[in-house]
Amino acid sequence: CYNGGKCVNNVCLCPAFCHGDHCEECDKHTYPPQQSVNIDSTTFNIIMDQGWIVVLRRRDRTVDFHEGRFWTEYENGFGDMSGEFWFGNYC
Repeated sequence: CYNGGKCVNNVCLCPAFCHGDHCEECDKHTYPPQQSVNIDSTTFNIIMDQGWIVVLRRRDRTVDFHEGRFWTEYENGFGDMSGEFWFGNYC
């Protein structure tokens, strides 16, 4: 099997972004999907790969991560990159 595929019982099990009898055809230009995130005027490119990516920094509890937050705040991120922050929810 090519491109990281695994052979099980003489059948290639391909990574999510490859296909073909021997995983020879890959769509690497479309995988893994990427998302641009902007927090405090700083843009980050993150790679999405089969699940949730949650990044936060907890230092001194000056930012409330629970009370009174709306889903969009968790989606978009909040806080201060030089202190405490919730980066955002992405899947």
